[in-house]
Amino acid sequence: MNSFNTIRAISQRRHQHHADEIDLFEVLGTLWRGRYWIILTTLIACLLGGFYATKIAVPMYPAQAVVALEIRQQNVMKIESVLSGASGGSEEINTEVEVIRSRYLIEALVKKLKLIDDPEFNVALQKHSNLNPIPYLNMLFYQPEKNQTQEQLLNGVVDCVIEAISVSNIRQSLAFAINITTNDPDKSALMVNTLADLYIQNSLDKKTVATEKASNRLSKKATVLKFEWENSEARIKHFSDKTQLVSAEALDALSIQLKEMRVRISDLNAKRSRVETDLTNFERAIKSGDIRRIASQSHNIELQDIAIELDVGAKAQPEFDLQVAKILKNMREEAKRLDQQYNTLWTSEKLLKSEVDAQSVDLVELQQLRREAQMNGLLYESFLTRLKETIVQQGLQVSDSRLLSVAVPRLAVSPNKGVILALSALMGSMFGAGLVLIRELNDNTFRFSNNLEAYTGYRVLGSIPKIKSKEQKDILKYMKDKSTSVFVEAVRNLRTSVLLPEFGELPQVIMLTSSVPGEGKTMQALALAQNLSGLGKSVLVIEGDIRKCAISEYFNIKNHSSFLSVMSGEVPLGEAIYEPPGTGIDILLGDKLIANAVDTFASKNFADLLIMLRKKYSYIIIETAPVLAVPDARIIGQYVDANLYTVLWNNTSKMSVKQGLAMFQSVGLHVTGLILNRIDHRKMKRFGAKAQCGYDDSSSYYEN
Repeated sequence: MNSFNTIRAISQRRHQHHADEIDLFEVLGTLWRGRYWIILTTLIACLLGGFYATKIAVPMYPAQAVVALEIRQQNVMKIESVLSGASGGSEEINTEVEVIRSRYLIEALVKKLKLIDDPEFNVALQKHSNLNPIPYLNMLFYQPEKNQTQEQLLNGVVDCVIEAISVSNIRQSLAFAINITTNDPDKSALMVNTLADLYIQNSLDKKTVATEKASNRLSKKATVLKFEWENSEARIKHFSDKTQLVSAEALDALSIQLKEMRVRISDLNAKRSRVETDLTNFERAIKSGDIRRIASQSHNIELQDIAIELDVGAKAQPEFDLQVAKILKNMREEAKRLDQQYNTLWTSEKLLKSEVDAQSVDLVELQQLRREAQMNGLLYESFLTRLKETIVQQGLQVSDSRLLSVAVPRLAVSPNKGVILALSALMGSMFGAGLVLIRELNDNTFRFSNNLEAYTGYRVLGSIPKIKSKEQKDILKYMKDKSTSVFVEAVRNLRTSVLLPEFGELPQVIMLTSSVPGEGKTMQALALAQNLSGLGKSVLVIEGDIRKCAISEYFNIKNHSSFLSVMSGEVPLGEAIYEPPGTGIDILLGDKLIANAVDTFASKNFADLLIMLRKKYSYIIIETAPVLAVPDARIIGQYVDANLYTVLWNNTSKMSVKQGLAMFQSVGLHVTGLILNRIDHRKMKRFGAKAQCGYDDSSSYYEN
């Protein structure tokens, strides 16, 4: 059991590894098997392409004109600010390309050549019975409205012409190639040449109009500037008359005088503050009556000497008081004098400042008026000069472009029958290959044993070929009469694979089941049983699918005892055994009358029956109901030694096989191996790689 799980795990890992890779040889093999479909689709596509190229496609004729952009203008005067020529930059080149394809020029082309009356561009004029295709893609989807106005018709024609014309810059040059393809060679050449002429004339008209507009603007601006200049001069004169004559030098002298006066005021204020502080301190000392403090705050040496003599008694108090009063009077007079001087200077400073401010304002205004007048004069002279240059330039304009190469009628470039046929063949083969691959991808069945092994992870023990329907009716006789046939050899190979001691002891009880009904497990059970009996062994076949009893119907047996009677003890085993003549195998039939098959197989009586049968038979083969239909196989699988799972070739779906195997795994039962049944030898040739189904061309060796 452990060795089996190990082998299955390795197989599943290999399947997972190869599932991530694309087998190129398998894809090529699939395409080779569907080669007739690919050839058919290729031929059909070639026929359709040839019919289109010869009967439907309209011959189209190209035309090309080349226009060069001039970057140097031979002007009499340089007036780049008024009217400049081409510079040759990439942005300008791209702009000129768009100008040529502009709606304005195309509309002028349509009107000049009366293309609105041309059915090639006017869809409303085309005949619905005409098989010729519409030449341009937008016309393919364009459906003309009923009762269109003339403007709407014109816009539709312009749209079609824009789609037909292409303009490109010739590499590393200032030349443009104008191309168009129509159904008439002369019309193609005429349209391209006319468009080139319109572009050149438009360039010249643009410069002429620009010159006229510039002249008018300059003339108006010069008149305005002259008026402003004269007005500025008049304001200067008026201002000079109403104000005193001032100058920057006089204003600077007054400013210096004001600065010096402010310095004097600052020094005087500081001195006044010191005197007032000393006076305050001296008055406080006098109030305190302290002789020494009074003498110290007076800052008078004479008073200080009197104070010292007074301490020793050498002087009298009145003399000291008289001196103090004198000093106090002097200090008060000094403070008053400084206040008067400060007020006088402060008043003078205010007057001087007012005078400086007034003259500053007048000077600034005068200077501004003079600058404005000077600027207006310069602008007036500049615009007057430009105006004269522009007037001279009028009538001397040259276009920025010139026609280098005119368009001439040419041969048709389409349809290219060779290219159309080649593309048709390519598209047809790709379509056919796609159909083949899609059909292969959508195939949900198994055709090759290696694919079945890779998908499930289980080993395929046998690949049984399909035999004719009349031979299936008596499979046991067929195997006896054609013992060397491919079918018999395949059953023999299955027997050998089952009896190989790869998974431990040789199996004695073998169960055959499948996903759904009709996969041929009944014939497999009988064929394998007869093949095993050929080894001289006793073989018993139990009809486990008691709901259908396919073995009973196969031998047309009615009213015969079943293994259910043996389980219940009603009939001895010997009486219940059915032995088909000349087969050498025993059969225990089922009974459709049983009420609950699941309970029957899960009972102890069924287990005891198998124990008894193991003692009497070398091999016991149990054919059960499909695992997806009923749970019988999952119950019986608990008593068997080998579980063989049948898959009908090119019929059983992958999902059915996956779900059936998953049901066994859900109850802890393993599948010994798979059988790919009823392989159609002739159809396998269409799928190729016959060796993948378990046999190859050597199978013809066994044919009788």
